[in-house]
Amino acid sequence: MHFTFLGTSGSVPSAVRDTTSIVVVVPEGALLIDCGGSPVQKLRRAGVDPQALVSVVITHIHPDHAYGLPALVRNLAVLGRQAPLTIHCRPEHVEPLRSLLSLFSTLERPGMFALTVRAIGLAEDAHAFDLGPLSVRTSPNEHGAMPNFAVRVDVTRRRSVVYSSDTRPCDAVVALARGADTLVHDATYSERDRGRAGGHAHSTAAEAGEVAARAGVRRLILTHIGAEYHDEVDARGRDRARARALSALRRVAPRRRRGGAGVPRETRRLQSEVACRHARADAMLTTRVPRGTPAPPRRRRGGPGVAATAAGRTAPTGRTPLSRRAGVRRSGFP
Repeated sequence: MHFTFLGTSGSVPSAVRDTTSIVVVVPEGALLIDCGGSPVQKLRRAGVDPQALVSVVITHIHPDHAYGLPALVRNLAVLGRQAPLTIHCRPEHVEPLRSLLSLFSTLERPGMFALTVRAIGLAEDAHAFDLGPLSVRTSPNEHGAMPNFAVRVDVTRRRSVVYSSDTRPCDAVVALARGADTLVHDATYSERDRGRAGGHAHSTAAEAGEVAARAGVRRLILTHIGAEYHDEVDARGRDRARARALSALRRVAPRRRRGGAGVPRETRRLQSEVACRHARADAMLTTRVPRGTPAPPRRRRGGPGVAATAAGRTAPTGRTPLSRRAGVRRSGFP
């Protein structure tokens, strides 16, 4: 089993984050949990064949979790799908979802594949359905006036993932997630805005951490991130990526020890080249270059530089690039 996110935003998407949706894939097929906009496009970007979908789970009928459903069904029909598709939802949402599909003439059409909208049980830790080795269970959560439920997906004798959907911290999600490998939890708000989270029946990132600790999960993934935090979250992600890259560099190219054996010349050249690449990447993140400004010529120490001629022109030095001699993957750095 593996799973991937088709979106991680709250109800308002950004240019790079769409509304929250998850696809779980096994050899027997794929399970889509919640359905934002353009689901077929996002499935293809994630490397998942849309025709592999066997079931769709709609946790609740707020627009950001269900509005892509008519587009999904229509696209699958146009692609020539013949295999049946089942949509699982709460009992009180069966008719609203059927009405939504009927509005776009996608519930029933001549020659279309069989489409079923099926209600789940409302008990805590209720078994919903199986998909090959996957066992899907659900529990109601707390999302204010909107009926909603959390989802747990287990692989027989292997891993498990729990998706809280939109919710306040609640005991039902703790119980459903107990002992799971991964908890994907609502983190619409920052802790500094905890009052807003309670008023809108969502959770903060810190509250999600508290739920994960109580459940004893191995890994916590925050999702349904409010639009006002996207830039902050992305900046922190870039900082962590740079820190990991620098840490890896220090392990590969240790400092020269005083009085000891020096660092080999090739290693020093590699260290210098990598450091320059990171410096250029940092400059790109923090400076703006006016449009149309030509890029200055670059010369790498020990690499394919240029040599000045008597007339002031430049000519290739003819040296073999360091990355080619050292076997370095050029695409590994900015």
